[in-house]
Amino acid sequence: MAEEQNEPSTSSQAPISLTVFDIMRSLTPIQPTKIYQTGRDSGLITQINLQVPFGHDYKMLNRIESFVVGPSYANLINIETNSTTPCLFYTVGIVSHSDLVTGQNSHQICIVPTDLSWSRVTAVMGMLFEQKKLAISTFKNGVSFSTLKRKDTGANQQLSSLGMSTPFFSKAPMSRSRNTPLPYNCNVPTFDGRAPFRLPEYKDLQKLHTEITPGSAVIVLFTLGAYDLSDGGAMSYGVTCGVSLNIQSVVLIADPLKADSPIMSNFTSNTTFHLGVLSETDSSDSENESENVDDQAELM
Repeated sequence: MAEEQNEPSTSSQAPISLTVFDIMRSLTPIQPTKIYQTGRDSGLITQINLQVPFGHDYKMLNRIESFVVGPSYANLINIETNSTTPCLFYTVGIVSHSDLVTGQNSHQICIVPTDLSWSRVTAVMGMLFEQKKLAISTFKNGVSFSTLKRKDTGANQQLSSLGMSTPFFSKAPMSRSRNTPLPYNCNVPTFDGRAPFRLPEYKDLQKLHTEITPGSAVIVLFTLGAYDLSDGGAMSYGVTCGVSLNIQSVVLIADPLKADSPIMSNFTSNTTFHLGVLSETDSSDSENESENVDDQAELM
C-alpha cells in the first residue's frame, strides 16, 4: 500500500528505474507483526509469489509489481495520527473469491497478498494499532475486504482514527463521506484498470458490474477498523485484537492469463523476503526503541 504526495508524471504502466526489491529494501525497517486468521481454525496468512500466475508474461508481471509500490514512490509521506478521518490504504493481490455483485448479507472480495509487500503491510498495521499480533478475516484462502454485514450496526466496529494529509487522492475517495465502512446493501465501486491509467484518476475509469474472476490481479482500496477478539483460534496464539478491512473500491488490473492458472492450492510463499521489516533477531534486540517509529514514512 502506498500513500503519495504528488501525482505521478507518467502512466501506471511506465517502467520504473528501480525494482520492487530495491524500493522495498531501501525502506527503514520497522517491527514485524504476525497476522493470524480469525475463526475456529487459525494460522498465518497465505501469500503468493506473483511469478506463479503471471511469470510467463514479463510485461504483465512488471505492470502488476509496479502497483505494489506505487508509480511515484519517491513522494511517500508520513501517515498522520491526529485526524478523525479514517486513513485510506490500497494494496495489490490475486483474487481468490468475489461476491461484490452477488453477496446478500454483505459484499466482499478476497485476495491472496503478494509476498513482496505483505510483511511490510502487517508491520504497519501492528505499528498503527500498537500490537505485535493481529487477526483478520479470511475466506477461500484469501484476505477478506468487506462491507458491513447485514447484522452490523457499526457500533461494534471501532474505526481507526488514523488519517492522512495528501493532495494525491484529492480527486479520489478522500472526498467521499470520510471513508466510512460501506453498508451491506451498497454497490462497491469497481473499476476497469486493465488498460494504462493514472492512479489518481482511477475513478474516471469505466465501472464494472460483474463479478471479478478468481486469479485476477486487483487493487483494493480500504480503511482499517479494530475490535476486541472474543473467540476464535487466533486467541490461542495470544492475539487479542482483530482488524476489519473495510472495502472502499476495487480496480481490476489484470485478468487471469490462463484458464488453468493456480487459484488456491498452488499459491506459493517466499517467507525469506521479509522486505521492509526487522529480522526476528533485530526485532528482539530493538523492542525498547520501537516507540519512535510512528513518524516514519510508510509504504504498504
